[in-house]
Amino acid sequence: GSMIIGGIVMVMILNVNSNYITMQGKQTLSKVVQSNATAAAEVLENDLRKIGYRCTDSIKIKYIDSSKIIALGDFDDNGVVDSLKYYLDNTTPVYSSPGNNRIRMLYRVFNTQAPSRINLGFSRFRLWYLDSLETETAVLTKIRSIKVALQFESPYKFQTTAQYDTGFYSLYWERIVKPKNLK
Repeated sequence: GSMIIGGIVMVMILNVNSNYITMQGKQTLSKVVQSNATAAAEVLENDLRKIGYRCTDSIKIKYIDSSKIIALGDFDDNGVVDSLKYYLDNTTPVYSSPGNNRIRMLYRVFNTQAPSRINLGFSRFRLWYLDSLETETAVLTKIRSIKVALQFESPYKFQTTAQYDTGFYSLYWERIVKPKNLK
């Protein structure tokens, strides 16, 4: 009888240990996605706020579309107007199956330097350009603010728990950035 009770206790201990490991894995993936989102949002928001800084050109934003922007400003605060471009590679997944094939690479191009790859789990990078009334506009000289939407996802599945659950952790971030120098 003691052998059976010992076996039951051992199975219970293994089950508790398994559940603990599962929870730790989920928390780790969730924390990675949150950390990536925080880092990317800080850099992007800081750059967008500097659009037009020390720029005397009447057109401070040179190119726009829903996932690309080219703008002028003194982004490195050295007294020289720079060019900065952000764009998302919508065609090439960063990870292949079984990884998350929705994740794409975001690129940051400073002046004429080679593009910097930002691989922080972007599955969406969407831009809207707003005028002084916060109405969407495509007229470069009327842009006063930029609405940014970012979707971050974990690169790998941890566990699928429901029929429509992808198993990837996800975080959505949205903000309207109002560069002071676009007035």
